[in-house]
Formats: sequence, C-alpha cells, structure tokens
Amino acid sequence: MKKLLLFLVLIAFGKLIYGQSEVILRFDHRLDGKKFALNQEATSPKGTKYKVTRLQFYLSGLKITHDGGQELSLSTVYLFVDPSVPSSSEFSLGVLPNVTSIEKIEFACGVDAASNHLDPASFPLNHPLAPKNPTMNWGWTAGYRFISLSANAARTNGSFIDAVNIEGLGDSNYKVKSYPVSGTIENGKIYIEMIAEYNKLLEEIVIAGGATNHGETGSAAVLVANASQKVFSPSSPTATKDIYKNNLSEVVYVSNDVFVKYSFPSISNLSFNLYDLNGNTIQETRIQSKEGRIAIENQLNAGNYFYAFTQGNQTLSTGKISKR
Repeated sequence: MKKLLLFLVLIAFGKLIYGQSEVILRFDHRLDGKKFALNQEATSPKGTKYKVTRLQFYLSGLKITHDGGQELSLSTVYLFVDPSVPSSSEFSLGVLPNVTSIEKIEFACGVDAASNHLDPASFPLNHPLAPKNPTMNWGWTAGYRFISLSANAARTNGSFIDAVNIEGLGDSNYKVKSYPVSGTIENGKIYIEMIAEYNKLLEEIVIAGGATNHGETGSAAVLVANASQKVFSPSSPTATKDIYKNNLSEVVYVSNDVFVKYSFPSISNLSFNLYDLNGNTIQETRIQSKEGRIAIENQLNAGNYFYAFTQGNQTLSTGKISKR
C-alpha cells in the first residue's frame, strides 16, 4: 500500500518536477484598501474623494526567475488589464518547461518599444494588442496608451462632478520593476500572487477641481510611473493547497534552514515522509501534535524533493521543497 501511495505522489508531482507547468499570474485588485469596483468612493493620497469610472492598462516585459536563479523571458506575453472585470483577476503566462519554483517576476506598465508602434489591426481579435473600444491606441507615432484612468472628483459640497481623465503613453515612460515572489501550487498549477492597490496611481497627482492630461509628460508620466513602480506588491506567501484534499501545509525557508508547517484535525497514525526524485525516502517523522513544523535535514544535497503527510493508507497533504 505504501508503494501505491508513493506512486500516486510521484504521478501528482511528476508534471511539476520533470515536465511543464502552467504558471498563472493572479491579482488582488484593490482601491483604497477595498476590493476594486467602479464608482465606489475612495480618497486620493492628497485627500480628494473620487470615484473611478474607467481603469485599463497594459503589462508587458514579463520575466520570471525560477529554480535557483534561472531566468525565463516572456517577451511575447502582453496583458490587457481591466480590474473591473473578473477575467482580469488571473492571467495564464503559459505552460512553461522546467519551472517548479518561482523566486522573482518583473514587468512594466505599458507596451515595450518593439510592439508599441505596430498597427493594432495586425493582431488577431483576441490578442491583447488588438483594437479596443474605447481605443487604447494613440496612433503609430505615439503608440499605445499605457494606462487610461477616468474618474469623478468630489467638490467640497460632496458632489462628484469634476472630471478626471489621464492617459499616459510614450516609450520614455516604459520602466520595468522586479518583485520577489513565492509561487504557490494549486491543482498542479503554479500561481504568482500579486496585490494591486490602485489608489497609489494618484500619488503626487492633484485631482481636486478635475484633471486632464493625455501624453508623455506631467501627470500622465507620473501615472505610468506609479503604475509601474508603486501599485503592485507581492502577496504574503500562503500555504500550498493540497492536490488531494483541502488540508494545508506550507514550506518555510529561513536563511539556510527549511521547515514544513502543518495543521491537521487529528494526529492518529499520522506521519511525514520526504522523498527524493527517485522516490527514495529521505526523512520520516511520526507526527505528535495537531499543528507544528518539521525541520528538513540540512545535509540534503541541492535539488528538488517532495513530501507527503499520510494517515494510515490515506494521503492528506503533499508539497515540494527546493533545497539550495
């Protein structure tokens, strides 16, 4: 029976260890600390109340660092983001070969110079750079609107009637930023979790009395810079969701030490096993408490390992460890 359990664990993790894994970029869209929605009241960093009526932007220049510092450029991936629609919460970055753990992601707000001045009509209709309504392209010379923000700012009497419309563009405003991240495994896919706080778009921008700027300088340039440098942050690392059941375990890296945190409703006949890629048992521990953490042996060679929490003949939780 143990051999059968081991075989099941190997099958479950074979796709991540040896083959290809789909990597998904997932956003938690927020506005002034709340879940993002159009026409909800927010207060800008300069103290003006406002309601967003439109927010759309591009992300490109994506690159991920994975599995001990390997870099993978995703230069052909373009994301068109509209935080008001559910489809903009998750974006597949593709089924990527030899990616089992992710350490960093980088991207910029806007469209890189290689594509910024192409004809939108040259792309298939389902491509992010294809024509949009309202349009996101300023023309071949200027290129794409990197970001378009429309809102209504409030006056002192509380009425939201002062129009705000800022659109930033221009190759000179294209700036990439990198973020340390920890990918989480969910149903065989690797998720990169990011928080997007769109109130930060208005840092150093005055919207009291209304504001209009379509271009490459002034508030339009600041808007793009804020989108590239201030809006996004990595979500706090979360537990790896088990591919068998919804019990949770979490791999924790502290300097050169590695731990596996766990929490289970029962410890009856519960054990922890760590395996190498050949299925050999490297470490075995009987669990004596419902929650705690297990130290992984420091003398392990660098590489990938996987673990399983079992209770009798049932596998409750699994995960992967990358030892460096």
